[in-house]
Amino acid sequence: MVAVLGAMKSEIKEMLSHIETPETHEWRERTFVTGNLAGRAVVLAGTGVGKVMAAVTAQRIIDLFSPSHVVFTGIAGALKPDLQVGDIVLARDCVQWDMDVTYFGFKRGKIPFTSYRFIPGDPLLLERAASFKPDAGRIHTGRVVTGDRFISDAARPEYAFLSKELAGTAVEMEGASVALTAHINGIPCLITRIISDAADGIHPLKFRKILKNASRTSFQLVSHILAGI
Repeated sequence: MVAVLGAMKSEIKEMLSHIETPETHEWRERTFVTGNLAGRAVVLAGTGVGKVMAAVTAQRIIDLFSPSHVVFTGIAGALKPDLQVGDIVLARDCVQWDMDVTYFGFKRGKIPFTSYRFIPGDPLLLERAASFKPDAGRIHTGRVVTGDRFISDAARPEYAFLSKELAGTAVEMEGASVALTAHINGIPCLITRIISDAADGIHPLKFRKILKNASRTSFQLVSHILAGI
């Protein structure tokens, strides 16, 4: 079984509409849906927004379903000027940008007294995802930076270190926490993101249309990944 996760239910809506023989499992405020997608047994879930909700939900799914792989998908803001809305970012690795203990000499993103800073994506999942041919937009491989703050203004002071010091490609709020949870549990994981904006703000009405398109792209990408693992 493969765990396919997104922060919001709307980000995995297209997959939920295509899952075969679905069964729902309720836990706290979360709903897990098991079934078949692209010929593979899967469990689909919206984790909730932010690092803690994402990590807690990912761990619960791991405990309940023992997935062989974890794929996290959804939207993100671009940190590189060559990224366009609708492009796909595959996480070569990811990092918690708001893990900041630099005062004591730790590098930004480093979890003190551990080896964890940049969490790598699974190379086989990454290779499979990179072979996907999207209907529109391009595929990029890079670093996803995760933090519990929605980045909507390029003038904010943290914007500079996201793209420069941490060499981030895309910014979001859950990926690194899910990747670390999977990594600690020894489960191959890949974070995939669809670009929704340039991390500089987005109109709510436009956002709904972008989210619908991103959900469709995520379904196509995840189906491609599932068919090859």
